[in-house]
Amino acid sequence: MDDSALEACVTEAEVGLPVECGGEPDLVVSANLCSQLLLLPFEWIARRRERGSGLKTRLVAAGARHHARWLESRTGAMLLVSDLERRKVSRDGTEVEMEEVPGMTELRPPDRRWNWRLAPIPEFNRTHHLEHIVGAWRRSPLLKVS
Repeated sequence: MDDSALEACVTEAEVGLPVECGGEPDLVVSANLCSQLLLLPFEWIARRRERGSGLKTRLVAAGARHHARWLESRTGAMLLVSDLERRKVSRDGTEVEMEEVPGMTELRPPDRRWNWRLAPIPEFNRTHHLEHIVGAWRRSPLLKVS
């Protein structure tokens, strides 16, 4: 399967709702890291393909967009909590590295945002903290209107 076919699998996947919902729920809460929605499938794909094609970034972005569209299609109340950025921060608070989560820049600004020190020194490593900037969106639309 080529890269575009893999992207299509992500963007065209029918998510649906669990039958236990008994119909459309009154409230949908997505409290996960959009950066990790496709982590396990990508690890499986990566074992079978060449690295360096940028496929992981494209699949993560496609997954984030698809998830946002699915949440927007819900008729009840909706809450999305997700990471926007990942950062490495030195002991003195200097940002050493920052990476935006692919696809999340396509969402409107979150209603609330905060810093989550996911792995402080020495849990991440001896010199840097690992932090995520997290956002919360409590209504639609999620995606920027173009």
